[in-house]
Amino acid sequence: MLRRYLAVLAATAVAGATSLAMTGAASAAAPAPAMTRLGADVIPGLSALAPSGATPSSTAVEVDIALSGANPAAEAAELKAVYTPGSPDYHHFLTTAQIASEFGAPAGYYRAALSYGTAHGLTVNRVSTSRDLIVLTGTVGQAETTFGVTIDNYVWHGLHFYANANAPTVPAGIGIIGVVGLNTAQVMHTNSLKAGSRPQQSFCQTPASNGAPCMGATTPEDMWSTYDQPAGDTGQGQRVAIFGEGAWTPPIQDLRDFEANPDQLSTCGAAIKCSDALPNVPVRVVEVDGAAAKYTDTAGDEEWDIDTQSSTGMVPNLSELDLYFGTSLTDADVLSVVDDWAGDSAAPLQASASYGECEYDPAAQQLPSGTDFAMGQAAEASYQQTLEGATLEGRTLFSSAGDDGSSCPVVPVDTNGVANQAFPDVNVPCALPEVTCVGGTVLYTTGATPNQRSVEYSWNDTGGGSSLIYPEPSWQAKINGTGSGGPGTMQCPYDEAGNPNTSAVPCRAVPDISAQSGDIVTNGYGIYYDGSATQQGGTSLSSPLSLGMWARVQAAAPQNSSSSDCAPYCGNGLADPSLYQHESAFYDIGNPNDTPPSPPTSNGYFVSGPGWDYTSGLGVMNVTPLTQALDGSTTPINDVPSPNSNTVSYYDGTNGTLLSTSGGGSGSGNPVDAACVPLWSAPNAQAVAAIDPTGTDYPQMALVQGDIHNTSTSLTTVLTVNDMKDSAGSTPPYGTANEYYMYWTYAGTTYFTNAEVTVAGTIDYSYGTVNKVGTSNQYQSAGSLTTGSITTGPDGQISVTVPLSDVGHPGPGAVLTGLGGESDELVGVPTAGGSLQVLDTQAANYPYTLGEVCAATGNPGTSGGTPGGGQVPEAPVAAAIPVIGLGAAGLLIRRRRRRTVAIGAK
Repeated sequence: MLRRYLAVLAATAVAGATSLAMTGAASAAAPAPAMTRLGADVIPGLSALAPSGATPSSTAVEVDIALSGANPAAEAAELKAVYTPGSPDYHHFLTTAQIASEFGAPAGYYRAALSYGTAHGLTVNRVSTSRDLIVLTGTVGQAETTFGVTIDNYVWHGLHFYANANAPTVPAGIGIIGVVGLNTAQVMHTNSLKAGSRPQQSFCQTPASNGAPCMGATTPEDMWSTYDQPAGDTGQGQRVAIFGEGAWTPPIQDLRDFEANPDQLSTCGAAIKCSDALPNVPVRVVEVDGAAAKYTDTAGDEEWDIDTQSSTGMVPNLSELDLYFGTSLTDADVLSVVDDWAGDSAAPLQASASYGECEYDPAAQQLPSGTDFAMGQAAEASYQQTLEGATLEGRTLFSSAGDDGSSCPVVPVDTNGVANQAFPDVNVPCALPEVTCVGGTVLYTTGATPNQRSVEYSWNDTGGGSSLIYPEPSWQAKINGTGSGGPGTMQCPYDEAGNPNTSAVPCRAVPDISAQSGDIVTNGYGIYYDGSATQQGGTSLSSPLSLGMWARVQAAAPQNSSSSDCAPYCGNGLADPSLYQHESAFYDIGNPNDTPPSPPTSNGYFVSGPGWDYTSGLGVMNVTPLTQALDGSTTPINDVPSPNSNTVSYYDGTNGTLLSTSGGGSGSGNPVDAACVPLWSAPNAQAVAAIDPTGTDYPQMALVQGDIHNTSTSLTTVLTVNDMKDSAGSTPPYGTANEYYMYWTYAGTTYFTNAEVTVAGTIDYSYGTVNKVGTSNQYQSAGSLTTGSITTGPDGQISVTVPLSDVGHPGPGAVLTGLGGESDELVGVPTAGGSLQVLDTQAANYPYTLGEVCAATGNPGTSGGTPGGGQVPEAPVAAAIPVIGLGAAGLLIRRRRRRTVAIGAK
């Protein structure tokens, strides 16, 4: 069932070479360790591409050293035993400590690799509980010295990235299977689609006269009835996890809007009765890269909105939603996210990752002609090794099959999203045997009460097909289908060494199951994004929907009292072996004989049909019969109501410590009074521009803290800057003016204040509104202000006061959301127009309530500042409030006309 690259990659070490001592310390007389080159850890065909320049040595990097486990064969045997009915170890899942002890990397290998990796300045960010992943951070220069590589910048089909031009060199004989993170080309891509606002299917006119199905956006209640989810089992006692990156505050705010109004696209009133509000689910945020990292990227907000609102919508009595967030989607960072979940003894038993990357192809020796790169061999091996451990713990990762049909955009011309890309390949992590891969369907309902399925079929662009390298898992070998052939009908073209297969080995087939993805135009799921109701879809929807439905199944799973290995709750383990035992508990997509009939459709190379197929897998879960078949009952084991609390707890993923807890309700922990702390505190903030080839950090642009205060007539924004300068020449050498913005949203309109310091040292203050134009934001100045001030020096402050009458007339108790700050450098002549280059962005941890008083000090405003009179000087908050932000926009285009400014940002 299992296939590993570990032995293959480790075999690149020189046989019989002298290894480092097990203690990690060698005497002065000891010979230097033999070295080996990891040829698989350089992008195939990169030598054919001329670099565009050297990557600045100060550029920040995250690099993972992946190590082989102590006994891969024993781990594979244990995994087989745990999932074989009748075995003495059946469903005797292991703890994280047991896995580390029995199968983790040998301590001597770990110490030797750690010593090697940190010898030239790279520092340890985190280490996996199994010691098989060492996450290092530092600079490009330190990575080049450590691994003996040259890292250059490249441009390929519009994609800008850096990569190591030669293979890294590492000590032989200490189990290093690869180095992940030496390039930014191999990255995950989200699989979400925005379809705009559509009426809810629940409220379309019942098609009694013409039989036409209801289109538009589905609601949670639609899915509860359509997918036959048990009414008495709504996920009591269960927790789910979502993998993501960047800023998490906007998705949490949108989740609260969704919970308050799950029928957000419908007009509720006398004629239409809308659903009751959903309970507030407590949120646990795990900062995988550590509390000091900057979680500022907001590019994926729509994705995380889909993930959180669709998964929790399926399990309204969920006990907790866990967000495992990194700071990018590079292979190294995502690997850290997956590993943190797998090694976290407090993690939920089920998670969803709505992103993917083309599977490693041993035959791919050239650069892709599109803009996507296949995953590196070492990264893929390390992902599988990590997920094998999670599977032994009884956990399930759901993952979206992708939105490129029966292909992956690694070879053909890139189409920037939905379309078949011709090259037959599948996505990782979806293709891994230790993952439940989810394809997409188009779902139309009857509009009845309760709502029911009118027709459902495979989406034409759902991912699906056969792996190139992973053998068919044992539970899949028992299934046959008639659509395009069942699992086992396609052979693995490559063996474990990446060579052409000389024997007929059936390969892993995906997807395993399917759920609604929509089709962009007529069908999707209603969510909130950026405070507004919209419709979303893609297989990024299918995966978290399935996650939520599986949590209902898990809620009724009986305790396995004979097993003491998993505590306090075991559940059903990896979903796939259980799902493949109960094919009859699925609605069969592509089967014209099911009720209602499902028409066959194609995703390119494959066609849906009766039984398992390469577009929909087993089909869509009928949750009630599936729960009864697996658990014997639909009664939750831990039948407790939802905590119904908006509490958010923040944890440092590098050491598992609780940082802080905010919000109210009945959640645990000590809530932070939002009026007593800054909107954000980022003492380690840096300001670096992509346009600057020197990679210089400009402290006069680094936003270390943000605050707002108000009086009955005015609002004052206060930005604290690392080292504020307002004199002539304070701008970076390529710029003509420093720009400092603070943003907030009130009553559906986003406002900003601005301070501009020109190259000559003159200062202007202004305010305005933010308008959305397509995918861009435009910031339009409404006028100048005279009520502004700047305090120079370390922790200098920029204070701008605007009349409340000019920013929507918010009164006492009004709540400002979406707060954040941004510093930009104007490039060009201010009076003639120019462009803005982003240097730093920050986002608030909390909303701001006008007139709010800090209970500890009795003073109003964030951190107890004096309203209208400037901020009370304060040190950064000792509670280590997480640093989150708006995300670096690209190049902002700005046109000026007498202090009137419009800024467009992607």
